[in-house]
Amino acid sequence: VVSTQSTGSYLLVQQKLKKKAMRAVNKKKQFIKNKSISNKNKEKKKEIEYENQNENESEDSSITPHQDKQFFLKKTSIFDNNKFPVFQFVKPQINNETQINEIQNNDETQINDETQNNGENQNNDETQINDETEKQNEKQNEKPNEKPKFKKPHTQNKTERKFVKSKYSRSNTSFKQLFVSAHSKKIKDKIKDEYQKQTSSIKSLQTNEILLTENTRKLTDSIFRMPTYKISQDLMKDNVDIQTARKMFQLKLTDFGPYKSNYSSDGKHLLLAGEKGHISILNWKSLKIIRELNIQQKIEDATFLHKHSLFAVSKNQYCTIYNAKGQELHCIRFLKNFEKLDFLPYHFLLSSFSSSKELGFIDITNGQIVAKHKLSNFGVELTHNPYNAVTLVGHTNGCVSLWSPSEKKSLAKIFTNIGAVNSISCDLRGNYLTVGGADNTLSIWDIRKFKQLYKYELPTTVRSLDISQRGILSIACGDFVQLWDNPFSEQVTKPYLRFRAPSTIKSVKFCPFEDILGIGHFSGFSSILAPGCGEPNFDSLADNPYKTKKQRGSAEVKSLLDKLAPETIVLNPNLLGAYVNNQNQKQDNKNEEKNKIKPKRKTKEANHRTIVNKYNVQFQTKRMRLQTDKQEPEQEEQEQEQSIKSALSRFKKK
Repeated sequence: VVSTQSTGSYLLVQQKLKKKAMRAVNKKKQFIKNKSISNKNKEKKKEIEYENQNENESEDSSITPHQDKQFFLKKTSIFDNNKFPVFQFVKPQINNETQINEIQNNDETQINDETQNNGENQNNDETQINDETEKQNEKQNEKPNEKPKFKKPHTQNKTERKFVKSKYSRSNTSFKQLFVSAHSKKIKDKIKDEYQKQTSSIKSLQTNEILLTENTRKLTDSIFRMPTYKISQDLMKDNVDIQTARKMFQLKLTDFGPYKSNYSSDGKHLLLAGEKGHISILNWKSLKIIRELNIQQKIEDATFLHKHSLFAVSKNQYCTIYNAKGQELHCIRFLKNFEKLDFLPYHFLLSSFSSSKELGFIDITNGQIVAKHKLSNFGVELTHNPYNAVTLVGHTNGCVSLWSPSEKKSLAKIFTNIGAVNSISCDLRGNYLTVGGADNTLSIWDIRKFKQLYKYELPTTVRSLDISQRGILSIACGDFVQLWDNPFSEQVTKPYLRFRAPSTIKSVKFCPFEDILGIGHFSGFSSILAPGCGEPNFDSLADNPYKTKKQRGSAEVKSLLDKLAPETIVLNPNLLGAYVNNQNQKQDNKNEEKNKIKPKRKTKEANHRTIVNKYNVQFQTKRMRLQTDKQEPEQEEQEQEQSIKSALSRFKKK
């Protein structure tokens, strides 16, 4: 309970505080008013003084022309209609002769100082004056109503947009047709989501192209003032930095040759396999040997698997998988006499063919056989198309067949040359195919159209072929290697580079993400410099040559989770994720049925004849069996009589 006395005293205190606050506010208002009045009076006084100064200037005639140069800015209190302060030039007031003499002496000293510094600052003053005059002219020409014009950023033309879409877009499906053909809302929503994802990914790739600052540089005739194919490796080594010069080396291995070379997917490790059983894994950039083996058996082929610590080797009879330490992990025995090996990295499949006309696909994760097909002719060379993972087999009859593990028959066949096929190589984009034959020919094909583009006749047979990441073709003939630039767009008249090996060449392989070509021959291995062959910008999520141990482990797990099924190996992979209009399919099937020639219906007489013919065939077969059963004992009796007669014939009288 609160007493009335306490409440009354509280209200009195509150009223006193309010009165004090009101007095303070009124004092502030009065102070502001007095200040404004005093400022107005000061301004009026300045105006009067300024008018008096102008009158004195007109009356004073004692100022010399030299003193007219001295002006100084004075901020006046005069306001225009727009209420902005105006700056005016004002002359000094001089009344005494002593002041005039002092000013003249000061002017002479200033002039002498200025003349010394004029030579240094004259150029800067001129530039400042020119800039000020330009700005004034611009302000005069500007119109008050016009808005400032901004330059539009660079936008791509239609041709540039089409190029970017063709470069990054994978599917050729038209989303508009699919959207119209779909009837349910769920399918339309899915089509919209896919279209938005595709467009956003293309835009992100287009913007990120600016970050790819590194570019490839090829040799030209103007660098050394001679054609590029005459430039030797020694001349290039003298004009190159130390790091790239270390990448050019030669290994003399004459005891266990010829050697076949193979690089890992990140281009950091090298696998050398000698035909007489020698195997070695190198970190070729630092020239450190990781492991070296001698199997003491004949080696047909060897390849890296999904990482450099696993590799497969085809021996006399079977194929074995080894560890980086040289330990044998698995032996594959479902085929005998393995000849060639090839690995599909996104499907984890090891493909191979044997001397018994059999092609097989093995899943490395399970060790099981996925498919096994019979070939029409003996195989010579084996590769795969990196775009759709279709395997290519070159045969002895000059034919190249395309295979998939999900189908028993070949997808297509290409007749390339008359003789046997010695080597095959395919472009990274899967558009072009190069084939070297035993009839001294080299042909270039467009796989999309199955059409031959160019054909060349060479002095000797082609031993090995390979295409770089930038589309440069390497051709090994005998002990010579030639590099051709842009062989798919134009007909080649002269080579890009040439190199002569110390002995006949067995294999040729480009190193990924490096301008280096590896050559395996009978007397060892040699790596040469080939400028403009490798891709300078690598994808750190796919093939990163600078991976750590943790990144390698995580990359292996991700690749296993993203493993593709063998049924996805098709000629046109764009149809796998595309929607199909069911109505159009039904109409096409109906039209096909109409166009087919329907057989005539059989009458009752025709049906009776077929039944009679069946009975006649059965009766004739039974009759033949009975005849044979009767003839068999008669033949046996005749044979016995003849044998007895031959034995008794010697007892006859002469």
